[in-house]
Amino acid sequence: STEDYDFQLRVLAGGGSALYDPRILVRAPVPRERLMKRYHRAWHKGHGRFYALMRDPSFERSRLGTFLGVPAHVYRGVLREAASWGASLLARRSAAAFAHELRLRFLVAFAIQRMFQRT
Repeated sequence: STEDYDFQLRVLAGGGSALYDPRILVRAPVPRERLMKRYHRAWHKGHGRFYALMRDPSFERSRLGTFLGVPAHVYRGVLREAASWGASLLARRSAAAFAHELRLRFLVAFAIQRMFQRT
């Protein structure tokens, strides 16, 4: 869930470099289950957990510090995404609602992992 990003960070930290080329095109088969909402819900939850374990310095920074091991901006994000999810559901904007739900799942999983982490 974070292995590509973690690899990129390690390469850069070790003095390596990377290049982005928007002309590169990659084709790969996508299993049918990865097109289902349940897959994306589970993936974002897992990504939040693994991201909490990774401790990315750029994500950890918070002007207000942390509470129970969770950066303050994560709590703000949970409130913002929950409100936006609800508003999108009420407005019957299903695509927007699903996007907010996924971000909320990531943030909540991140927070739970940190609160109960045993390190």
